Amino acid sequence: MLNKIKKLSIFPFRKVSLTFKITLWYTTFIVLLIGSLIVGTFLVSDSVVEKNSEKKLIEEVAEISSGSDKFTPYEDGVALSVYDKDGNLVAGSVPRNFKVNDFSLGVISEYKDVNHNKYLYYDSETSSARLGNGKYVRGVVQITNNINGWILPLIMSIGSPFVILVIMYGGYLIIRSSLKPVRDMTETADTIAKSNDLSKRITIEDGTDEVHKLGKVFNEMLETLENSSKRERQFSSDVSHELRTPISVIMAESEYGAKYTDSVEDAKESFDVIERQSKRMTSMINQILELARLDSRLEIPKEEINLSERIKYTIEDYKILFDNKNLKLIINIEENITVYANEALIMRMIDNLLSNALKYAETEVAVCLAKRNRIILEVADDGIGISDAEKKHIWNRFYKVDKSRTTTEDNSSGLGLSITKKIVELHDGKIAVLDNNPKGTRFVVNL
Repeated sequence: MLNKIKKLSIFPFRKVSLTFKITLWYTTFIVLLIGSLIVGTFLVSDSVVEKNSEKKLIEEVAEISSGSDKFTPYEDGVALSVYDKDGNLVAGSVPRNFKVNDFSLGVISEYKDVNHNKYLYYDSETSSARLGNGKYVRGVVQITNNINGWILPLIMSIGSPFVILVIMYGGYLIIRSSLKPVRDMTETADTIAKSNDLSKRITIEDGTDEVHKLGKVFNEMLETLENSSKRERQFSSDVSHELRTPISVIMAESEYGAKYTDSVEDAKESFDVIERQSKRMTSMINQILELARLDSRLEIPKEEINLSERIKYTIEDYKILFDNKNLKLIINIEENITVYANEALIMRMIDNLLSNALKYAETEVAVCLAKRNRIILEVADDGIGISDAEKKHIWNRFYKVDKSRTTTEDNSSGLGLSITKKIVELHDGKIAVLDNNPKGTRFVVNL
């Protein structure tokens, strides 16, 4: 039963806005704070009033008993009276309901009448010729009638509701304004969920507080998601486009081989075409999978490797390919240059750059490795080169340069340079494509 009551009391509170919750919490806190201040002021004022009354009481009685001041029956809130040694009133007066006949010299005493009015009184023996020796001076002050100390608490009690309302409304406006980016985020997220439009953004004014920072981060996240979505759509479109051709060729050759081939030579020719297209598809799919794996990796295992030796080993593997194309290989590699990297990925990067140079070089390929402030790897060919307009696109997936740079034997998927660039970025490096002198293309890797 108790749990049900708790649930009923909590659910409505959960449904109200954050602005209302914060306003309610700080208003409750302010009410408690002001209430505590008022109660404390009342309590302290009682003590202060009593202390001040005691001080005035002693001072007034002392002045009269010493004869330093002219006797007056009422002075600064203190009723003064003079008695003879038998306790008879000689001069002055006392409050009507004050009924104390005994004297307590030098001691402040307290008395309450039938109406619960509180009095403080102080007695002293005279020591002046003006009043005569052997007489008593009594001062009486009524505490309950002294309202000076109650004025501030009274004003606070009357004015506090107005102050609370002003603070509550002002705070509500401030909180509502501060949480506007949060409301905008909610509306934007709702719009995106309904329309699947990731181009929406939150309108954020200049600000450095946490809410504005949250809004900026939210916009950055939306931009990242939008770019990712665009890349996925483009990637899907490119994959479909690239696979359409080999699949169409395979289907056409299969149908032709099944229906129209009358000789073994014709069938073998169709099978050769199917094999080439199948290999092309296999290579493309493998590269797509590799690129997807690279995209999903935020960190890679690294170790210190001798980059100079790795490049030499790879060049050695390529020598027969360069010889078959009658290409001159120029090697300028500094010894024992080490790098903290993933060996498998670095070897793939080197392989891609050499393969690209081998494909497009006309007479020679140059490979240089040097260490300055950073490690610089250059692979250059003397082929037809790449135009400035195409340089900014060569890192895009499935991008191929114009037909003058693409041979009929080229089965490239257009993913090699995208993979190379991703590998370099995973090693916190940079890669650039430049014109080679006097002609050709030069790839520069900065690690």
